[in-house]
Amino acid sequence: MSGLAAPEPGSERTVVFQVTPGATAGGIAQDLAEERLIRNQALFVALARYRGVQNSLQAGEYLLGPSMSANDILTRLVRGAVMTYPVTIPEGYTVEEIAARLAAEGICGKEEFLAAARQSDLISYLPAEADLIDPLEGYLFPDTYHFLRDMDPNQVLQVMWERFEAAFKAEYVARAEEIGLTIHETVTLASIVEKEVMTDSERPLVAAVYHNRLRIGMKLDADPTLKYALEDRNRPLYHSDKEMDSPYNTYRRAGLPPGPICSPGEASLVAALYPADVPYLYFVSRNDGTHDFSETYAEHLIKVNRYQPG
Repeated sequence: MSGLAAPEPGSERTVVFQVTPGATAGGIAQDLAEERLIRNQALFVALARYRGVQNSLQAGEYLLGPSMSANDILTRLVRGAVMTYPVTIPEGYTVEEIAARLAAEGICGKEEFLAAARQSDLISYLPAEADLIDPLEGYLFPDTYHFLRDMDPNQVLQVMWERFEAAFKAEYVARAEEIGLTIHETVTLASIVEKEVMTDSERPLVAAVYHNRLRIGMKLDADPTLKYALEDRNRPLYHSDKEMDSPYNTYRRAGLPPGPICSPGEASLVAALYPADVPYLYFVSRNDGTHDFSETYAEHLIKVNRYQPG
């Protein structure tokens, strides 16, 4: 039937077409006709009734074109073949940074996402007594996702958490148990490594430093954990910050902080589980994105004076 054929066969024109929640088949047909995506709105509605799907057209954004037949468009609307948008969450992002990125991409509101994240009970094995700033910190896996616009924040959280579960495979669970770490402790350590290191080759070395310190009861003295405790994480650290009373201040408190300080990538998770076999206890930045490692404090001080004089 010509009234159901594509209006412009061979056309490359595309339209982002919005179906609002509660829209009727007649209203959708009118909008399709106004966009010149169908030839005849009455025939479109009749087709929907004939197929018995007039009440099954799903809301959302669709990428449609006049080279599609009315039947093809109807099938897409019934299946809910809506548009998704790629969103990349880099390694090392905090929950707050993830919320800001999602809001900027129109996926969900920042405050709505943060509220959902802070009320979520997705993770059953978090230590009940832990004084966590954001309970899901570290467990929203960095990756490129394809989300809907105006998505329910809880659905976004579920997708990102399931991606973490898939990434933290059974081999990693067994390895954590082998070296005496819980999954939570592993992710926490990996998050510190993520924030300290820019090159993959150094991740096992930095992880080794922290493993060695934990083993002998030495404080971690990790700047990234202290910075995480600041109200303004974008400002520089001051020497006086090291006196802050916070469970994340590893200059004052021995052991790991109560939880992760960012979302570590797989390379940092692997480093935390398989640290290098080295005796280092110290490292200092060379100011070029790499570090120099030392076994003794005396050696470390020499290197500090070399790379950070004054």
